[in-house]
Amino acid sequence: MDLSNNVLDDDGLKYLSDFLKESTTIDTLILNNCRLGVKSPAFLQAAQMFNPKLKLRRLSMNNNDINNLGLKHLGLFLAKMGSIVELSVRNNVKAKTMVNDRGISYLCEGLV
Repeated sequence: MDLSNNVLDDDGLKYLSDFLKESTTIDTLILNNCRLGVKSPAFLQAAQMFNPKLKLRRLSMNNNDINNLGLKHLGLFLAKMGSIVELSVRNNVKAKTMVNDRGISYLCEGLV
């Protein structure tokens, strides 16, 4: 599912996460340039907790506003899901608090 270049914001991703709570067929989620913020990964995490059958293989969240806290939630989401093969979170520099080594550490913990 590619929803790139839409103004989803965190609120839109909350609605998408409601769909993901029921989905067993989505394996690719591309959310580039959607104005996603720190709450968006937390919504993905909540969807996966509700639906353990959610197994994304590919996730792309480039050009959004995800900061260190967002990467922490994303790492927890990836750790629980355990199926990711391709991940891209490039160019999340719009956030008020830019990603730094702490955010990368959170993300790596989820990938191990």
